[in-house]
Amino acid sequence: SVVESSFSKGTANGAGGGLYVDGYRSLSAVLIWDCFFSENRATYGGALQKNGGQYMLIKGSTFKGNEASGSSVYAQDTQNVAICQSAFSGDIGHPADRDPADRDDGYVIYGAGEQFTARDNTFTSE
Repeated sequence: SVVESSFSKGTANGAGGGLYVDGYRSLSAVLIWDCFFSENRATYGGALQKNGGQYMLIKGSTFKGNEASGSSVYAQDTQNVAICQSAFSGDIGHPADRDPADRDDGYVIYGAGEQFTARDNTFTSE
């Protein structure tokens, strides 16, 4: 679990500018509670990226000004993703190569898994 933590101005050439979790190796569930992600940059998952595993819950967290070619929050091959009571402000997802066939480029949140739930979140352009 990651609780009441702050990730600001992180940079990654690949994935997870603020936080990267490799669920393929050992973690089946990741809980992110009351965290702050600000001005992080990466190719995919400007604020955070989780690859693999069974579950990711983000609750009561704030995402502000994160930027990525893919998306601010990127969950790849994660079976269940839930984002609740969180705020997104000024997060930017740029299409990496401007190819409309790339469905995973240019979003604030990207989830590739069996189930995705978003409830009671706010999204503003800043």
